[in-house]
Amino acid sequence: MLQKRFEAPTLDREGWVTYYAKELPEEAKRWHEQHGSHWHGTRLQCLSNILVRGLRDSNPAITEGSRTLGDGRSNIGVHFFQERRWVMSRYCLWQDCVGDQVYWSMLIDAAVDWNLRITPTRRNQVVIPQPYVYIRSLRFNICRYEQLSDGCLILPVWVPMPEAAYW
Repeated sequence: MLQKRFEAPTLDREGWVTYYAKELPEEAKRWHEQHGSHWHGTRLQCLSNILVRGLRDSNPAITEGSRTLGDGRSNIGVHFFQERRWVMSRYCLWQDCVGDQVYWSMLIDAAVDWNLRITPTRRNQVVIPQPYVYIRSLRFNICRYEQLSDGCLILPVWVPMPEAAYW
């Protein structure tokens, strides 16, 4: 499925392997030109579902718990940050998938309709309703425990989560 929807992978200076989408609708290209990239970090276990169904709204009506926007409000949509470096160092989830002290991380670059954003109080975070989100690229990184930056989010075990569920 990756080969069908994405270009051949490229490697950047920071060690991230990136798959760029082969095609984007014209409106998504326009949104990206006007508002730049929006970054979403998620667990590697969610990849297959994201490829099949796209990014899913955080919706307390269908998932356990509720994601808030830092000020107690809960809104339905996909959560994004605008600062890639901050997302890479503080929001990307690093996961040891098989217990070998090698950690995987996944980052999504999306074009979004900025006019439909819900702006919370958290650091440059926005929430965009799912129909107005197009994945521009999927990015992956792999490193050993010693290479992880201070303050990064480590997931010690494989934890089921709604983005990975097919419902």
